[in-house]
Amino acid sequence: STLWPVARELSADVVVDKTRLYSAKNSGVSAGNRTVDAEVEIPDLRRPVLHIDAQATGSLETIRRFSMESPIAGVFGGHLERAHAEGPASFDLQLTYPILDRDNYDFSTTIRSNGGTLNIDGLAAPITDLTGLVTVSRDDIVSESLQGRFLGDTVTLELERPAAESPYSAIVTGRGTVGDRGLADNLGAPFAD
Repeated sequence: STLWPVARELSADVVVDKTRLYSAKNSGVSAGNRTVDAEVEIPDLRRPVLHIDAQATGSLETIRRFSMESPIAGVFGGHLERAHAEGPASFDLQLTYPILDRDNYDFSTTIRSNGGTLNIDGLAAPITDLTGLVTVSRDDIVSESLQGRFLGDTVTLELERPAAESPYSAIVTGRGTVGDRGLADNLGAPFAD
């Protein structure tokens, strides 16, 4: 089994220069996300450590699928299965993967949403018009300028990884205001006047 989704529709110019293998002209699709001209390198084939620096385009849903098929899912504690997403998105991935010591990989990925929609099982209403960045590494989750609309009004969101002793794998904090119409329409709260 592999730790990361398989790349399909792969096309690459690969150069071997003494003990260095690299590619800067390539394209492929992984879990529905398209990557073009990723920087791929094994600096020394005698001690093979694969380095990938890639930018991919897709949708929030294809990025969620990619994440579920990779170690990114573990950072979220398996809760990505409870999320359903749509809308345009892209991500950058930096991966260091020691081929002979596979457990000592490292990665960082920055996911950009540009107006997507996020439904989470158990949440009364979707988050719409979602924009901003979420950066996930092997040990951390942070967000930047993440906002959307929830219950009809703007909400800012902060995503973080709690302390190690916490029972939670990730915490999302939302801040905003909502009117009685948003509560009535989305939660069925009984308001009069």
